[in-house]
This record gives sequence, C-alpha cells and structure tokens, in this order.
Amino acid sequence: MTRLLDVNALHITATGPGGRPVPLVEDLSFGIDAGERLALVGESGSGKSVTARALMRLDDSVTLTGSVRLDGRELLDLPERDLTRLRGSRVAMVTQDPLAALNPLMTVGDQVAEPLLARSVPRKQARRRAAEMLGELGVPDAERRARAYPHEFSGGLRQRVALAMALVCRPALLLADEPTTALDARVQQQVMELLTTVSRERGLAVLLITHDVGVVASFADRVEVLYSGRVVESAPVRPLLETPRHPYTRALLGAVPRLGAHRHRLTALPGTPPDPAARPGGCAFHPRCPLAEDACRTSRPVPQPESGPHRAACPVTADPARPAQGAPA
Repeated sequence: MTRLLDVNALHITATGPGGRPVPLVEDLSFGIDAGERLALVGESGSGKSVTARALMRLDDSVTLTGSVRLDGRELLDLPERDLTRLRGSRVAMVTQDPLAALNPLMTVGDQVAEPLLARSVPRKQARRRAAEMLGELGVPDAERRARAYPHEFSGGLRQRVALAMALVCRPALLLADEPTTALDARVQQQVMELLTTVSRERGLAVLLITHDVGVVASFADRVEVLYSGRVVESAPVRPLLETPRHPYTRALLGAVPRLGAHRHRLTALPGTPPDPAARPGGCAFHPRCPLAEDACRTSRPVPQPESGPHRAACPVTADPARPAQGAPA
C-alpha cells in the first residue's frame, strides 16, 4: 500500500561562503501513513524546520535531492503551479509564531477563508466555512470573533486561528513546526490535545516538529530523533521513551521532568550541536558523548539493526540496557 508521505534519501544543501555547499540534512528517510502522527525531535539547529519547509518546497535558497512522494506523486520535480494546488488541499503547515503568520490588517475570518477563495469557493460560503472551522477548533463565539483582528486574540487563540487556516481545505497531512513553543504550559497542553483530537476525528496525518521530547509521549505514534541533520534513532514512541538506544536520545530524556520521580535529577546536555559547515568526522555527536570510542571519531554509524521498527545509529549502545550519562539506567 502506498504511504501518504514517503521521504527517501532526502539531502538538503545550502550554499555557504564562496559558493561552498553546506549539507543541512543528509540521507533522511521516513514515511507517514494516513492518520499517523510522527514526531521529528531534536535541538535547535538539528535540521527539523528546514526539513518541514523542504517537504513543501518553500525555500528556494536550498538544493534538494532524493525523493519526496505525496500520494505516490514525486514533489521535488513538480511544477510550481501543481505544488500550489497541493499546498493547503493535501498538505498544510502551521508554524510556531502564529502572530507572524497572520496579517494584522485582515480579520481572522477573512484569513481563514482565503485558502477557500483561492480555490474559487464563493465568498459567502467561504466565510461561513471559516467561522465553522474556528468553532470546531474551540474559538468561542466563532461567528462574531471571525470579524475580529489577530491582536484581539490571545496566543492560544491565535494558534487556533493558524490551525484553522491550515485545516480549512481539509488536507490529509499537517506539518506542525513547533506549534507550542511560544505558549505557556497550560495552553501548550490544550493545543496538543486539540491536535490529537483533530487528527483522530479527521484521520489527519501529522508531522510534529519539536525540540521537546516531553510533548511526544501522549501525541506521537512514532519518533525520528534528528541530530546535526542526520537521524540517530527511529522507533515507535513507547519503546523509544522506555528503552532509548542512542546516547543523544537518552540525554534528551534525562532533561525531561517526570511526575512522581522525586529523586530524578535533571541533567543538561553539555555543548552545542555543530555548525553544519564544520561537522566533526565520524559520528557528529561524539564530541558531546560520554560513551564515545575511537571508532566514533572516524566512522559514521548507520542505524542498527538494519531491519525492525527500533533502530539507532550507535554500535556502542547496541545493548539497550547499557545506560548513558545523564539518562536513567
């Protein structure tokens, strides 16, 4: 059966000083089925957001090679006119800063209706559907609030407006790029619960881009952990959270507070991700890894085992029972 989204050996390359190519993302492969929720997790600079934009071909400054198929149709060589038709109707995107995504001079109702108008839906019908969409996403008194402007909404309601704009044409896939970053903890939870409900009720597939491992536990079906543009671990959400196999994943989890774990000491991951233009040889994580061996500095690891749903690019931790510094044993 054809997957809804199938990404195979995707390379994203920028142009550095002097025209030198800088690899931002390398050899990225994953798939998403209809209605499935996949989380792409990693620190800032790991390549998550540039991947989301690449899937919709929103950034002309980078070069894309490999394959990105939506409904079996290759997107990387699709003409812009055909891409425009797919954006919104089959795949849509919501970002972490809804205020920047909204036009301060237009009412929120007109902005939610805009994708429908672009598809020749009559204006009166588009406005009615926009108000209905806002109501479905929990905007109170939606018909009246549709006539308001973005500055009249709280951060949480603005994010619901941005979601309404993305979902009003009923796409099959939503790319959610850090949708809760600018929100407080209570509103973050509300937005993630809303995304879960919408996904289940509509059969909507979601690619969640996040640096927060804590938000994936109750949302994602599967997780891809990205470090310096490369996948270091891939697994269904429960095995990844219970038995992480890569030192980077273990370190990320070691920094997440856990209810009831009174003696759990949070740990910080030392150092920062490398500059894509100056990645170290071998495993890019080895300068920060407490388990690094000589081979880690010279040989780039590939995900192990080569088959099966839980794979990690670290031969040192092939035994999932072996703990890493900063993570629970």
